[in-house]
Amino acid sequence: MLKFSKKSNLKTIFLCFFLTSIILFSAIRINNMNTPISKQSNNDIMKSPNLSANELIIITPENITYTEPMSGYYPATYGFENDDIGSNPKGWYIEESGATLDVIGEIDGHAKVVRLDEGSSAEGWDGIYYSLSTPLTYGTIEFYWMFDSIQNEIYSQTRDSTGNNVGMTFGVFTSYVWRYVIAGLYYDLPNVDAPQANHWYKIRLDFRFTGAPAYMGLNQHKYNVTIDGINSGEIDIKSESSDLNSFFLGTGTNCANVKVYYDAIGYSWDPNYNIGDNLNEGLLLSYANSTSLDWVGYSLDGLANKTILGNTTIPMPADGLHSIQVFGNNSGIMYESDIRYFTVDTSVEPPTPPTSYINIITPENTTYTEPMSGLLLSYESNLNLDWIGYSLDGQANITILGNTTIPIPADGPHSIQAFGNDSLGVMYESNIRYFTIDTHAPVISGIDSIIELELDSSYIIDWIITDISGGTYNILKNASIESAGTFENIEIISINVDTSESGYLIYTLIAQDVYNKTSSHTVIVKIISQEEPSEEIPGFNVIILFPVTFIAIGVIIKFKYKNK
Repeated sequence: MLKFSKKSNLKTIFLCFFLTSIILFSAIRINNMNTPISKQSNNDIMKSPNLSANELIIITPENITYTEPMSGYYPATYGFENDDIGSNPKGWYIEESGATLDVIGEIDGHAKVVRLDEGSSAEGWDGIYYSLSTPLTYGTIEFYWMFDSIQNEIYSQTRDSTGNNVGMTFGVFTSYVWRYVIAGLYYDLPNVDAPQANHWYKIRLDFRFTGAPAYMGLNQHKYNVTIDGINSGEIDIKSESSDLNSFFLGTGTNCANVKVYYDAIGYSWDPNYNIGDNLNEGLLLSYANSTSLDWVGYSLDGLANKTILGNTTIPMPADGLHSIQVFGNNSGIMYESDIRYFTVDTSVEPPTPPTSYINIITPENTTYTEPMSGLLLSYESNLNLDWIGYSLDGQANITILGNTTIPIPADGPHSIQAFGNDSLGVMYESNIRYFTIDTHAPVISGIDSIIELELDSSYIIDWIITDISGGTYNILKNASIESAGTFENIEIISINVDTSESGYLIYTLIAQDVYNKTSSHTVIVKIISQEEPSEEIPGFNVIILFPVTFIAIGVIIKFKYKNK
């Protein structure tokens, strides 16, 4: 029997505990390191799809300064800007049994109008009519009306939804004057002047049927007609008519040898048309489209989208820098154009041969997107100036000796103006030149790069994207697209973190502005479990581990005394 000294016993016990502690500590480390991490290359994480599809391209307004509206284009519900020349107007029913009806390019200061050409044979009722999806009991219709000769039965008429009953009829009738009709009897429209050929009449029709709420001061079952600002006063609506269900513009069976024209038809029930919008010309919004779209709309200056039928005329914006963007939808897939910047400055006088002037040449009225060390300010003048300076964004004047390079302004819209002073102390100034700087990729902020979350917890990642031009973004989860959309300047983009499984997730936001400058930000998320650690250690069994440990210690002790 082996005999151990007290000192040897203490050494042996210490050795046993020491070896056991090392083995257990190693097993715990193995367990902590056993959580799998998704293996992805940095290239996979940062890979981004092409975010610029160019299905929608804005043609007008152009990236210029508009000093006046675009000639011939009037804002309306139906301005016929989207119709091809020679075609029938879209959205209208056509009657042309004895006439020819089509869209023409321009006549007498109105662009894209409907022409009804009533030939020598007076046959049937010819014209266009519009049928409402929901009948109305009150409202306003506005339009422009012209004819090249004064003929009988050039008129407008409404019908109801209950029996197609006639409600309101007015136009040029017998005796070639403005008249209205009730039950086959003709009455002169009060107050208005006699009609003239080849004159665009601005027509407004206000109506209120029985049971309708108060509207425009009208009594129930009354309407009035306003021609070039002159109001007829109240007229009776035909008694059996209950509402407005369809609206007709055309000619009757006794009308021949006349051309009738219609333009800028606006409805008060159109949410994007305000009464009076078609009084003045506006700006044509036109675009090219390479795909089929179920819906189209536009946003002016980042405001809410407005639905349009296609090319359209918008009211003239206020003076200043503006932006416009077109959006489309096809079976749930959203498309968008680049943002188009333009400037309105109606304070500019019509161009006349200048006697003395200062004109800014550069910067131009455009968006500068390439990095530059500075921005060239150049001008031309026919004046002998003792002093010249400029003001950027309305700040204090800075003296210059001539054309000069100024420090590049920060990203955003800017204005610049040149000033001069001659020997007599007379001050001169150029027009204000508007331009935009966008030389930087989107800036992404607002979130740490590494976060740790508990299993099945709730957490939202919020990124803040800053870019003056806006653009598109993609959110990738472990290199797969999780979300996509558009962003405006200083917009928060969010996504819910999937914490259903422990491990590591990699979320990447990729932002691309309208000038194809791209930036990204990656967040590594560690999902941890707060459950009690399992007795099982990968590759080991704790129950077996202790006997094996003591056997190993026994072998060591035996080997030690065997060699004494």
